Amino acid sequence: MNFVKTASVLASVIITCGFSLACAKDGTMADRENTLKKLIKKNLHIGPHLTSAIDERTVKALREQIEQSDIAILVNLLSDKDATVAIAAQLMLIEIGQPSLPYIESALSSLDAKASVRALQAIESINQRKNEQEE
Repeated sequence: MNFVKTASVLASVIITCGFSLACAKDGTMADRENTLKKLIKKNLHIGPHLTSAIDERTVKALREQIEQSDIAILVNLLSDKDATVAIAAQLMLIEIGQPSLPYIESALSSLDAKASVRALQAIESINQRKNEQEE
């Protein structure tokens, strides 16, 4: 392969990865993140204000597809620019419960302001559920 062709391929890889070579090694994580986003969007329903909304049907559909190995991705999705994706990720972390706490807590310092609020709310809800179950 000549230099120009090699440079062109490398440039397209860098552009595709958003100028981050880390995505090359975490390609499967990025693929799973995209799959989860599509799954969330596919299972939104029309809410009372005629907007896309998350309801119990969304949570049920996601619960059937999401595994504990998706926890780190769900934490990352708390920062998604699409609020419905971020809220669905928050609800799923709450649904998973205790196993998600270490992931959420370790990510708190690196999350943006909105995602931090969602993360703290998730932690509070998970702890509240745990306390209610112990009573």
